[in-house]
Amino acid sequence: MPRDIRIGRLRIPTRLTQRWRARLRAQRRWWRARRRQDQGEVLFPNVGQGMVAVRELEDSPSDQGPRIAVLHATAGAGHKSAAQALAAAIAQVHPGASVREVDTLVFASRLYRSTYAASYNAMAARAPRLWGALYHSWALAPVNRGTAPVRLAVDRLNLRRLVRVVEREHPDAIVCTHFLPVEALSPRRGRGSLRVPLFCVITDFTAHPFWAFPHVDRYFVASDDVAAELHRHGVARDRIEVSGIPVLPIFAESVGRNAARDHFGLDRARPILLVMGGGSGVG
Repeated sequence: MPRDIRIGRLRIPTRLTQRWRARLRAQRRWWRARRRQDQGEVLFPNVGQGMVAVRELEDSPSDQGPRIAVLHATAGAGHKSAAQALAAAIAQVHPGASVREVDTLVFASRLYRSTYAASYNAMAARAPRLWGALYHSWALAPVNRGTAPVRLAVDRLNLRRLVRVVEREHPDAIVCTHFLPVEALSPRRGRGSLRVPLFCVITDFTAHPFWAFPHVDRYFVASDDVAAELHRHGVARDRIEVSGIPVLPIFAESVGRNAARDHFGLDRARPILLVMGGGSGVG
């Protein structure tokens, strides 16, 4: 029977790792099959079902219109949810576009991708104060200056495959809902080797320094306060647009109160309290 993983005094439950391991096994099988077939297209495959982490929208054709890659990372559910909302909205506004929602961590090394999300989920679930302390300490300028070179070097080393794939396939636009793909692609954008518009959607109600990079064409943030905070981190104000955090188009549909209560079998007369705990039950 599988045992929980322990890192010092931190215990990572088996249920948090089993699904991730299954996904990694499927991804490795996909890579081996692609190499055997000598098929180079990954973000926008001409045939087959594409990468296990690449989800093509049902109504998104692949032979005409602009090709847009929406990049996220499976560390928490919010980044992925925002990517799904953006992909759905782009397909709705531009039916001719070919939109791909891509998990950036699939391109990383095995060790990196197997620990990145699991460590975040474990800390959020088991040691939220530790995660909070790390998050806020990294936001301090002296700490960020001291740790950024090592952190960026490790992240970019592990995301070299993503950079190669993007430069080879050259989509018409890249939208990132996590800072990891921005870390990897921003330097190439600055050097001119990546001539693709790069956009970043900050999915938090604060702008951590991890999000701030010089070669992003445009940032989209939740509020004026987030825009001001991002500007303090060195991003030009004219490259920041206050747009709100993306949600699925279905949330724009109007549903009556009684109809909604009837749908969920709730009493029409009693008050309802909604408690939310994040997409993974924490956060």
